[in-house]
Amino acid sequence: MTVLLRTLTKKSILGFGKFADCKVGDLMKISIKEIEYLVWVYYHMSMISYHNDILIELGIIEDLQIDKPGKEMKNFYRWKIDALSDIDRLYLYSKTKHWKKILHKKISMADHYIFSPKNLTLYNHNK
Repeated sequence: MTVLLRTLTKKSILGFGKFADCKVGDLMKISIKEIEYLVWVYYHMSMISYHNDILIELGIIEDLQIDKPGKEMKNFYRWKIDALSDIDRLYLYSKTKHWKKILHKKISMADHYIFSPKNLTLYNHNK
């Protein structure tokens, strides 16, 4: 069985997830939530990548790019801290007062975390 790396362009249809029928370029125009989803896909799906132009538009600079096939959760949280403007952060984390502390905690946990079902539940509940 051979699994190929998909390099998506703006005209590519995502083909999975909650935006399965949408083009990447259309998602980039909607809102910051959809941009965050595209970045999440890049860092969490080992066989999905984007063309270099799209990576730059998403704010994934060379320091934050990862080798594909592969995935790295900690770079996703670093992207949230580095690439998002203050207005976008306020929009995304309006319910959370200590969003920066939470993101730094998630970065440090991603470096040395054992992924058991119990730990993943605690991780998802920010504990």
